[in-house]
Amino acid sequence: MRWLLLLSTTTAFVATACGTSHPPGHPAGFPLRYHDTKTGFTFYLPEPWRGYSVLHKEWQGQTYVPANNENITVARGPVFVLRHPHWTASKMYQDMTLVVYTRSQWDGEKQGKFSCTYFAGGTMVELWHNHNYVFAMSTHEGKAELEGWQEVNEIISQNVQASPPHLYPQ
Repeated sequence: MRWLLLLSTTTAFVATACGTSHPPGHPAGFPLRYHDTKTGFTFYLPEPWRGYSVLHKEWQGQTYVPANNENITVARGPVFVLRHPHWTASKMYQDMTLVVYTRSQWDGEKQGKFSCTYFAGGTMVELWHNHNYVFAMSTHEGKAELEGWQEVNEIISQNVQASPPHLYPQ
């Protein structure tokens, strides 16, 4: 449930010691920028993440149909996995896995019409949204046994500080 602590909204601008400011959503000291043009998703990373990789995956939303006694897929969407540059199979670092919903898909999941099957357990929590999409993360994502989980927690927190109020308050 660690990610639930990240959902507070604070000031829109962050002033630096030099008196300059950064636009909303661009944390001071985070020079690296990942941007997906299709969804408008932008995420900033600190210098130690230089050389990070992005894995593009897909989530599925399923619902149970009692008449057929089966689960059927009713929704799909992209998943962005931001991976630390030092990640290896023998020394895994905590990934940042962000699930992208259309606004109508997010409404559907919140109304119980389907559930995201990308993660086993946990609840999908909105981090922020734009006019077309909701960017979310599972409360099951953080794994304290993986290297860098605390750093990931801080990076996510810094990225969501200037986000608008949530569509469905927690």
